[in-house]
Order: sequence, then structure tokens, then C-alpha cells
Amino acid sequence: MINTSRFIITILTLWGCVSFPVSAKQQLSTEYDIHWKGFRIATSEINAEWQTGAQYKLDMTSRARGLARLFFGGKGMVVAKGALDTSGDPVATSFRSYGKWDGETYDRMVRFGPDGHMIHIEKDWPEKWQEDGSNAPVPEDLRLGPDPFSVLIALITKPNMVVAKDDSLKFRAYDGETVHDIQLICDAPSELLKSKRSPYSGTARRCELNVEQIAGFFIETEEARKKREKREAKAREKRERKKARNAKKGKKPEEPVKEGLYIWMKDFSEIGAILPVRAELLADGTKVSIYLKSHHYAPSVSFTDTAQMAAQ
Repeated sequence: MINTSRFIITILTLWGCVSFPVSAKQQLSTEYDIHWKGFRIATSEINAEWQTGAQYKLDMTSRARGLARLFFGGKGMVVAKGALDTSGDPVATSFRSYGKWDGETYDRMVRFGPDGHMIHIEKDWPEKWQEDGSNAPVPEDLRLGPDPFSVLIALITKPNMVVAKDDSLKFRAYDGETVHDIQLICDAPSELLKSKRSPYSGTARRCELNVEQIAGFFIETEEARKKREKREAKAREKRERKKARNAKKGKKPEEPVKEGLYIWMKDFSEIGAILPVRAELLADGTKVSIYLKSHHYAPSVSFTDTAQMAAQ
């Protein structure tokens, strides 16, 4: 089973690793395909408008595709708003995550005050999502913006984002219920092989994304814990049976896969930017691959809010 929180952070951070030189008002639009076990299961479209010393707004729309749409359906939106100070750091004002998944609608809105602390949160979560437990309260001193999406706008305005292996970037993000530290460490440039799933390849940097939860841990009910342990036991038994079959056939044991989040970033010199073109999430014995399908960048251009954004 895919860890949903890590998956969402991967999508957000994948795009947030974009780096542009500071200038006037700018707009960026990107579209990504998400694949799992050879199938396209979702797409994500991300739009942003920002200007250093002025306001910013970002929105992401993700939709289930193919088999995922058939079995679960679903569409999710994330919207973040705020202002950038003169150094390009975000001062978040609001963060909203809402949509529909497996027939259930959900909505969470977080608002921040001028000092960055959360001042209001509204949450409308399906009852069955809350049956397995709830998040532990976040300490008051950690209820501090920016949110995960707003953290990423800072990466856009800071062109030194791509760093050497012995250095890294680290950010802390609060989404109203959880706090995460996000760290990015990049290798030297290398060759990214061509893929039929994306038109982007060539010289790129492979970066490892480390996400550590600091607060707001999920507390399971006893029943949920027993169900989870039963699922995990079945998964272990399945792996052991496969291992035994391979040994009987004389096959070499499979090399253990290092779990983690990996992003490949490519220099687009024609627009003076570095864009993430591919990513992999390796977790729980499975792999989710993300591919940049298209991008559009335009300086000094405004775009109109969607109806959902305008309704806030």
C-alpha cells in the first residue's frame, strides 16, 4: 500500500524544486503523469503566479486515471496563497486541501496570521476516514507556517536550490495537522535515459528527498492496529513464499531496494530555469514513477483564478 502522505509530499516537492532567477511577475504551468506497476494511475496539473516582494498563489489539481479511476475515482485540489518578502521567503496566509476520493468528499482549510502562526482551521473529513484513529495534537509552538506548498515557492525564487552531495537544503512545513522536515540532497550531473513516458531526458541531477515527520503523528485505534498488523503479516508471508520459490529454482536472491524519494532535475537554459523532469517513490515494496509531460513558463503574465480559488 502506498503511503499517502509521502506520496502527496513527493508531488508537491517534485514541482517545488523548480528554480528561477528573481524577476517581475512570473507564471509557470506544468503537467505530470503518475505511473504505478506499469499503469498510468493519475495526473497532476500545477499552476503558479508569483513576484518577489508581492503576493503568490499556487494551485494543484490531481485526478485519478485509468484503473485507479475505474476502481476509486477521485480528484484532489491543493491551493496555497501568501506573500513573498524581499528575500523571496514565503509568508503564508492560507492553505486548502479538498476534493473527492472513492465517493467521499473532504475539505481542510488552514489560515495563518501575520506572525506565521495558525489562527484558524476548518476540517470536513468523511466519518469512515476517522474510524481508524486521529492525529495527535501539534504543540502550540510548532503550529507555524509555511505550509508544504508555500515552502516550495521559496525554492522557486532561490536559484541555489541544486546543491552538492555534501550540502543540502532543509525546510519545515505545517499543514494544520502534521509537521514535517523536508531535506533535499543532490548528486553531480549525470545522464538521464530516454523514456517513452516523457519527452525530457539528457543531463540531469539526481536528488534524494528526505521527509521526516516531527509532530502530529497518527494514533491508531486498537482495531485498526490489528487490521494493519494482519495486512503486514500477509505481505511478509507472500515475500517469504516468493523467496522460497526463487531459491528452489536456483535464482539469486533479489537485491533489497532502498526505500526513498528520488527526483531528477534538468537545466532548461532557454528559460533560465531548473525543472524536475522525473521522480520515483520507493516504499512498502512498490514503486511510483512520476514524469513531466509538459511545461509552460511566461514572465509578466497573470492567470485567472479557478472558480474554486475565487470561492475562498
